[in-house]
Amino acid sequence: MEEIYSYYKENIDAYTRRLGNLKKKIHLMGSIRLALVVGAILSLWIFRDESWQWLTGITFAYIIPFALLMWYHNKMYARKVYAETLIKLNDD
Repeated sequence: MEEIYSYYKENIDAYTRRLGNLKKKIHLMGSIRLALVVGAILSLWIFRDESWQWLTGITFAYIIPFALLMWYHNKMYARKVYAETLIKLNDD
């Protein structure tokens, strides 16, 4: 019986470590996205007197990485929810 408890305890520990790493990655991606938004606003402000082609190019230069980070963020969030569910299942 003790082997069963230790097995579940090991699973909980492994998923807790994974959850901690995922939370760090999610926080980092959120910070990078925030920096992209600030950078986009500053770039558009600095180049506000340029032609619309420049402004469109600058906008897309920031939208594409932002969208990719959003996609990756959602993927990591789904993994986080999965890890939390597995911790709860192993705990019960």
